[in-house]
Amino acid sequence: MNAQPYVTFVSYFRNDGYTSDFDLRVRRATRFLVRQLQRVGLESELILVEWNPPVDDALLIEQLGPLPQGGCVQVRGIVVGQEHHLKFRGSQEWGMNPAAAANVGLRRALGRFVSPKAADTYLSDE
Repeated sequence: MNAQPYVTFVSYFRNDGYTSDFDLRVRRATRFLVRQLQRVGLESELILVEWNPPVDDALLIEQLGPLPQGGCVQVRGIVVGQEHHLKFRGSQEWGMNPAAAANVGLRRALGRFVSPKAADTYLSDE
């Protein structure tokens, strides 16, 4: 990708067994979004933020396998460790801080326009 991205999508998640097939849902939704962006040739980036990954589990970013990227789409992963999570009030009760996770990606976005996006959701072509 040579040009500044027109749009950045920021997805965030935690590999904590939220649902039994969460990794599959994230993989499918991420691949779908990348293909949509490639199909229309939109200079874009997707930032995947893995928040406070459990110590004994593999990173979800690594479990996604090779994601389609290239041409007009760049995919980046960011892992935010427990040491940052523990600074937030309520961190002992909740393993995920969606607002903070989204902000990590939003602050690093290079796109002219930026949008958070739940990792296992789809956007319509419209």
